[in-house]
Amino acid sequence: MKTDIDKIRRVHGSKYDAAAKEPVGDLPHNKLPEILLADNGRKARTCFLK
Repeated sequence: MKTDIDKIRRVHGSKYDAAAKEPVGDLPHNKLPEILLADNGRKARTCFLK
């Protein structure tokens, strides 16, 4: 996800920052990615997406 956001910022600047904040803001409340990552011994670090 960070790679996608970085690519959008590189191409469009800050034009879509507001739209990107919604899914990033929802990540800590969405337990499914955490469960899927935990199965592989990994953890999401949402601080890198802000």
